[in-house]
Order: sequence, then C-alpha cells, then structure tokens
Amino acid sequence: MIDRTFCFLERDEDLRAWVAEHADSLDGAVIALDIEEDRERGYAPLVALIQVTIDEHDVIFDPLRLSKPALCEAIELVCLLPDAVVIHGSHNDVTGLKRDFGVGPKRLIDTQVAARFLGERAFGLAPLLASRLNIVHDKSVRRSDWTARPLGEEQLIYARADTSNLLDLWYDLEADLEESGWLDDFDDECAALNADQPEPQRLDPWGWRNLKGLGQLDTASAQRLAALWGWRDRVGRERNLHVTRVLPPWALILLAERGSSALTRRRSSGLDPAIFDAEHQGLALLLDNPPELPPPTPAAPRSAGQGRSESERRLELLLQWRNETAEATGLEPGFLASRTVLLDVARLLDPSPANIAAVADVRRWRADRYAEIWSDLMRRGG
Repeated sequence: MIDRTFCFLERDEDLRAWVAEHADSLDGAVIALDIEEDRERGYAPLVALIQVTIDEHDVIFDPLRLSKPALCEAIELVCLLPDAVVIHGSHNDVTGLKRDFGVGPKRLIDTQVAARFLGERAFGLAPLLASRLNIVHDKSVRRSDWTARPLGEEQLIYARADTSNLLDLWYDLEADLEESGWLDDFDDECAALNADQPEPQRLDPWGWRNLKGLGQLDTASAQRLAALWGWRDRVGRERNLHVTRVLPPWALILLAERGSSALTRRRSSGLDPAIFDAEHQGLALLLDNPPELPPPTPAAPRSAGQGRSESERRLELLLQWRNETAEATGLEPGFLASRTVLLDVARLLDPSPANIAAVADVRRWRADRYAEIWSDLMRRGG
C-alpha cells in the first residue's frame, strides 16, 4: 500500500516551495479539489480553506494566512495545469474560486453529477464513499467555524478526507458512466456547471417579505421592516458581518412591530452591544420616521406569449413525460429536467427544437436527446 503524504501550507515561502516541487506532477494530471467556505460570519462568502489531492499527496492551502498574490499564483496552476479537476458538488467551489481568486478549473469533473446520471439517490459524498468504496467519511465537523485559527485536528482530518478518496470515487463512477452511455452527456453538464459565475452581493429591497414567521403587518410596521432590511445590510457591509449577526430575523420583526420603543435595552433588541452603542441614535430616528415602501420589483416577463391555460396544459404533458422517462432511465426526475426548465419550455410561443435548445438550463445534452420529443409532444397535445 502506498503511503499518503500531507502538508498544510500557511506561509508564502512554503507555498512557493510546494509549487516548485509539484508543478510537473500537476501538468496534465487529474486532481481532486474542495473548498471550505464561510457563509455565516462575514458579510459575503469567503473561501477559508482549499484542499487538493494529486495522486497520493494531499495538501491544504490556508487562504487566511497566505498572501493573496502567492495564493492566486498557486490556485491558477492548480486549476489550469491539470487535464481535469475533480470536485464533488461543484457550484460553490467553482464560483468561490472565481470570486476570490479569479480563476476556475480548465475542465471540471463533478462526481455528484456523475452519481446522478447513474441514478444514485443518495449522492452526497459520504454515502457515495460508503456505498462504492466502503469508506466512512465523518461529516460531524462540516459546519464548524472554518475561519477560526488554529484549526483543530478533527477539522484538518475532515478537510483532507474531502479530497483524499475523491479520485478513486471518480474512477469507480467513470467506469459505470462509460458503460451506461451517459458519459458525453455528463461532460456537457460539467462544462455548463464550470461556466457558472459568482453572483454579486446585492440587496433585494423586497426580500424582507420572505421572512419566516412574518404575519400581517400594518403600513407603519411594513415601512419600518423595509427600512431595517436596508439598514441591516448597510451595517453588515461596513463591519463585514453576516446580516443575521447584525440583527437576527426575530429582532427585525420585533423592531418593525414595536418601533424605537424596543430599543430601550441592548440585549432585548437583538443587537450586539457595540452596534447598539454606535447605531442607537440613527436607528431610533429611522424607526420613528421610516421612508415609504420602495416600489415593487416588476415581474419578469414570460419567456414567450402562451396564455396560462395553454402553458399549464403543456407543462402537465412534459411532467408526465418526465415521470415515464425517469422510470425508464433510472434518473431522478428533477435531475432529468427540473420543473422550472419544463415550465420555460411549456411557455414557448413556438416550441421548435431550436427554440427549446435556446431555453436557459436546458443544456445541450437535454436538447440533443429530448428537444424533438418535447416539441412533438407539445404540438400534438399528447
């Protein structure tokens, strides 16, 4: 049995030495990659750890200790020198790398997507490692604080395990994909996922209406809540705090309903004492004189001109097709074609194969296999 090697890099000189040693082994290789991202503490998501496996070598980069120039150079080599980068559930990894370091994989292999093409219903990393490789992957520290330093031993063991067996998992899945006939479709889906771009951090002025536990509000309370929604975002951005750490949802509703009278005590308001002291006067004034509600966001136009009854009839036909095809292929219905995709297809004024292929998220593999079937189904009415 080959012994695995491991290093944890948090100094620039060690990172540069690692790059010099491993650049040749990266070139043309298939490697595994994963990131740990903080989405609960800072205002915006932040890549807090990067794990890489090359053959029997595991390495972890520490983005919170390494300088940005040195790390960007290393990440560019890790993404672009290999023939392919294997990631499990790649969306956050790809967009996180692009957002924080400006680069994503040259070619992506997503093992979660591979498992879904093979009809796996439990397609998380831990169940797949257990069912296919008989490997136990303990996920108990998955939600721990990845920005804390020093990292605990359990965190490092977990982070390393996210990639150390990923290449073996891919080779096991790849063999089944070749036999199943889905390999080309899998490549197409991975290419589409690899094109994902990070979403800009922006405030939805009407997002407060989606708060859980929000009952009927009078006009004044609704105005206060809308004002608090924008105030919380501004404070979170300025202090680099996740908005729920500025003011949790229950406190938003409390202050909206009671106004400035709920600001009599620090803790009972839900505010951190430092924020309470710095913002108390301005916040009280905002609650006493909230601006009028912002104009609602215009509804997105329908992707085509079909009326409601026609598009619903078509959607029913497409959903029936999806259920029958899912049973025949073994694919999960939602992966075969999401309801959103089918609804956009059903709304097309002219459901030609070419127009179906142009619908967002249909993907080339779905269009190649199913666009003519969908077009014929909708034109014939079943």
